[in-house]
Amino acid sequence: MSVRQAICLMVLFLTGNSALFGINHYGGRDSWLTFLLAGICALLIVSLYARILRLNGEHSFFEGLSSLFGRVGGNLITLLFVVYFLHLSALLMRTLSEFGRVNSLRNPPYHLILILFTLAGIYLSRSGEAIMGRWALIVFVAVLGVALFIFLTSIKDMKAMNLFPMLRRSPSDLLRSGVWYLSFPLLECVVFLPLLSRRQNPADLPRIFRHGVFWSAVILLLMLLCSLLLLGEPMLSRLYFQTHSAVKLIHVGDFLSRLEEIVSIVLLLSGLTKYTVCLRAAVEGISYLLGSDQPESLTAPVGLLSFALSMVVVSNIMDLENLLNLYPFYSWAFQLGLPLLIWGMFEIMQRKKNRAIAGGEE
Repeated sequence: MSVRQAICLMVLFLTGNSALFGINHYGGRDSWLTFLLAGICALLIVSLYARILRLNGEHSFFEGLSSLFGRVGGNLITLLFVVYFLHLSALLMRTLSEFGRVNSLRNPPYHLILILFTLAGIYLSRSGEAIMGRWALIVFVAVLGVALFIFLTSIKDMKAMNLFPMLRRSPSDLLRSGVWYLSFPLLECVVFLPLLSRRQNPADLPRIFRHGVFWSAVILLLMLLCSLLLLGEPMLSRLYFQTHSAVKLIHVGDFLSRLEEIVSIVLLLSGLTKYTVCLRAAVEGISYLLGSDQPESLTAPVGLLSFALSMVVVSNIMDLENLLNLYPFYSWAFQLGLPLLIWGMFEIMQRKKNRAIAGGEE
């Protein structure tokens, strides 16, 4: 993939199903402020991800884990990451399924919808990074265009008073709101560690991570502000999929309405991109654990495993909401805890190499 394609792929991954949600109950009408602060923190943290891949050199991400922690330790951490990637893909599919059930269709055949979604993700994943990059570039233009169009056409219906009064939440609630936005979705780009290793110029990695997080944060912030200014906190707190509900209010004259259907299609395409990335990362991890040199052959079985997991991960929309509230408590182990450990080990190893080289020259 080119740098531009990799950035577009990361933006679509981070918007994915997270674009369906707006404010959280911790931050309320101050959620846009906590999201802004979370975006700034995320830009600093993802520099750590880029540093890990640069220190990893020519090895794949999972090979680097084995070099740091030994074969057994590396395989254990690889397995943990694979479980996280699969769980993330299952949550994504179930979110889109519940979205169709709640907002778009009455008694939808969601099993069929998820099967078609899984098959499309398997096809994209097997097609390779080049096809995924081209797909991401096309869909990114659509997502950015729709986001700007929705925001601009909704300005006439926005009410600035929906932002006030500000900063009425306690500091602990504001902190929890920022942590929620960090874990869902901004730091989920940890999934790109196995995808970008050995495939990109190391000098381009900081740019890919920073620009990917920046542009996804801009798009999500626009959607969050649009929902808040249109509906206000009291109404949004009663809704599951806030962005979709807010767009229903937008009309352009007497000839253009029902814009939420366009938004649904675009969000489905970005969700498919996110699923493809999760599936690709899980396939690479499982392929490394099994010692297979043909990861494409594992794509279909892993995709079906993800589909089966989506059937049992939650039972309804209320369980999904409760799970998303608990999501930060375990996701940070993969988004920050393990990356910090891996980075520290790489830095120690790099210093030992530099001392050995300096000692040899003397």
